[in-house]
Amino acid sequence: MNAIVNALKGGLASSESSLPSLPEVPSAPPPSSHESIPSGAIGPPVTEREKRAVSFVRQFVASGNSGNNLPSPDTYYAPQTVLDGKPVTRGHIARLVGIACKIFPMRSIQIISDPLIDHSQPGPDIAVTYQVAGLFKNKMFGFQVEATPRIVVRSEGSRLVIVSNTPNILEKRFVR
Repeated sequence: MNAIVNALKGGLASSESSLPSLPEVPSAPPPSSHESIPSGAIGPPVTEREKRAVSFVRQFVASGNSGNNLPSPDTYYAPQTVLDGKPVTRGHIARLVGIACKIFPMRSIQIISDPLIDHSQPGPDIAVTYQVAGLFKNKMFGFQVEATPRIVVRSEGSRLVIVSNTPNILEKRFVR
């Protein structure tokens, strides 16, 4: 079971039409171009760099979709990263993603809150927090999960990579 939970921590996703859709949550209106977020606050992305990080995180979540055309979720990580407070390699994450995909070939996950930026994050990294709801199933059983991951993104040249992922699983329950 730990392998399953670990494999799902990064936010696997699916657009599998055979799975029930999760309810959509209305999103907050985007900030006007004149709004700014005070230093040290959590809020919506303001700068183009922050907006790019949020777009990257949305694509990362979508990358776990069954049958999608995006790169595998592990390719979004830096070669050395931190997963739930522990240093790991991208190869380790690739193994976890592979296990999760084999155990739960039917995956549906949605971002259910607008991603927020931790404007107090020091240095060049951007911390993005969001809420997800997911349904992971196979032919015998499945489970629903809600989580509020905190993904820290860094620019490596022209490419963004995940340098830290803290999944913060809020609730999980088994379903048939």
